Amino acid sequence: MFSRDLILEGVRPADILALRQVRKGGVLNEDTIRRLEAKGWIEAPGGIALITLTGGTLLQDRDIN
Repeated sequence: MFSRDLILEGVRPADILALRQVRKGGVLNEDTIRRLEAKGWIEAPGGIALITLTGGTLLQDRDIN
């Protein structure tokens, strides 16, 4: 699957769980990092996952509902 296809895939429950793990300071595997980076929800300079504004908004929206 190409990274452009991942963007079209949309939000999966596993993505939300991974973002919540990053928010708590957890570590993600490389495949998960690549998938979330392709969707624009995290950036991982030096392999350290940081939630982007878009990823944070996605989490905030999920935590409210």
